[in-house]
Amino acid sequence: MSDKKQRDEKISDTHVSSVKSQPSVAAGKKRRWWLIPIIGCGSLIIITIIIVVYAIIRAIIHPPVPEEPSLVKCIDPYTISSRQTTDQPDDFEGYQIHLVYALPSDGTDREFDTNAKISTSVSAWQNWLCTQTGGKKMKIDTYKAVPDITFVRLDATDQQFAKPNDLPYSIGNSDPASYAAGSEFPIE
Repeated sequence: MSDKKQRDEKISDTHVSSVKSQPSVAAGKKRRWWLIPIIGCGSLIIITIIIVVYAIIRAIIHPPVPEEPSLVKCIDPYTISSRQTTDQPDDFEGYQIHLVYALPSDGTDREFDTNAKISTSVSAWQNWLCTQTGGKKMKIDTYKAVPDITFVRLDATDQQFAKPNDLPYSIGNSDPASYAAGSEFPIE
């Protein structure tokens, strides 16, 4: 035999013996079954981490809005009152908060005292205060169960109120009733 032929046979014998000594492909798959639970658990851990990080980032960017406590209605909404330029007789004795709709002499009258803007606002903060303090509320001056809102047109203009040092009177040194042009309502 020639050297070339012997070498080719030797190589082919070596190849055949090496193929026989290698485990079969099917046997190799059986040995790798233990990887499946590890890969599955690893994937679940990675997905869980991604969800947690997403939730944290979302909570930072868009914090959850706290639920409002159930609003207990301590008082019914006030009804609209007619315009009053003097203090009306009180429903109750003692200290009370008297509501005043005061406008500068050149101010536009938007009728907040008669169109329910003031009474609705008072009703809203009374109910809020009541829910925050366990039922306590401020004593509002009322006449026939309607807030007593006194309308007052002041002597000074809006521009004069913008510069309080230029006013001819100050709140602490003058009778507050004199601020209103021709008004003689008592301050409670």
